[in-house]
Amino acid sequence: MTETGVVTILFTDLVGSTQLAAEVGDRAADEVRRLHFAVLRSVLADTRGEEIKTLGDGLMAAFRSSVKAVECAVEMQRAVDRAGRRPGQNVLGLRVGVSAGEASQED
Repeated sequence: MTETGVVTILFTDLVGSTQLAAEVGDRAADEVRRLHFAVLRSVLADTRGEEIKTLGDGLMAAFRSSVKAVECAVEMQRAVDRAGRRPGQNVLGLRVGVSAGEASQED
């Protein structure tokens, strides 16, 4: 029998990435996405989340603690905001959704 437990899932979405690609081209937009994921992964590691997968310009992560998931969401938004304030950078936003419930783990 598969073991189940309460898990909190966090989803992110990079706001403005489609417009960015249209403005600067695919190569430059891919570099922004790589840097974006580096920022998200750094925060994720600090808050003990587990990356499940990436979804285009978003990330899906799991947490054993709902408090840590919300802390991660706030810190991710702050980090993306700081990164977007550098001179010459396009301003991008980050949407974050968090949901908690009982789930079972598969491979």
